[in-house]
Amino acid sequence: MSKSENLNYLKECFSGVGSDNPTVMPIPLYFFKLDHAKLIMEYLITTLIHHYSLYEYLYTQEQDELIIGTDLCTEVCSEMNGPFPPPLEEGMPIEIFENFHLSKTKDAQVDDEAADASFGEELTDAVLKAVEASESEAVKTVPATELRRIIEKITREMIIPAKTELRNKIKEKETGYLTRIEKIQPK
Repeated sequence: MSKSENLNYLKECFSGVGSDNPTVMPIPLYFFKLDHAKLIMEYLITTLIHHYSLYEYLYTQEQDELIIGTDLCTEVCSEMNGPFPPPLEEGMPIEIFENFHLSKTKDAQVDDEAADASFGEELTDAVLKAVEASESEAVKTVPATELRRIIEKITREMIIPAKTELRNKIKEKETGYLTRIEKIQPK
């Protein structure tokens, strides 16, 4: 309904207020007094009818959905996992980092790889000796070169990666504990 139709319907509903004849009123509002009806009409006109075009626009027109908000994804820098020095309070000039810390990490990686290679050879030899010493008939049917190849493959594909992963986890825990200790100690 339009604004004028709604206003006319409101006036029609309140038209018989205050009279004692119930046939005059389209809606029985005999419990209202004339003063109360005037106040109600004034309130409805100043609030609803006055802003009728605004309400009509809001409730009949499809509005654009305006989504206000952002998804914030934060990441914490990991300890010494790249060619750049750690940020903020642990930071230092890039020249010092490249000369000292980066060379130490490269040397440590080379040492770890050499240790893994020697560990793999020692483990292969020890397992091969233990298998050859066993009295199992199934082992004696397999040639020694084939046994060595199988043991080296298992060592290279399963044992050394597990050892490396465990070593890295231990290093991460160690650096975490060291940073906690440094924060606790007075400077």
